[in-house]
Amino acid sequence: MITKGKCEVWGNGDIVVSARSHVKGRGQVDICHAPIARNPMEAEENGDNLDLIAESFNVYNETGLTPRQLAEQRKDLLEACKGLKGALMRVLDKYDPDSIDYEWVGEAQEAIKKAEGKV
Repeated sequence: MITKGKCEVWGNGDIVVSARSHVKGRGQVDICHAPIARNPMEAEENGDNLDLIAESFNVYNETGLTPRQLAEQRKDLLEACKGLKGALMRVLDKYDPDSIDYEWVGEAQEAIKKAEGKV
């Protein structure tokens, strides 16, 4: 069972030590710990890693999906969106292209580009 609640990174000065969630009736629950940093760069790296873990934890609690499941769903939705856009453009061009508002097609294209990292 995965802990419910918002996860936040907790630390002591430059030494980030854990990602924690406050759970009603249980108090603070440690989600994970980072080793004590030996230098400022390592402390920053530990903090960044814990931020990512906390973010993944929170997204799971918001969506019910793990990061891997979201990545797979994103891939499937992107392919479906590209296929639908292509099919709709062919249909619209065949009939009355001058009477169609293509703004939504441009928005879909921008979303596709963003999802593919081309923007």
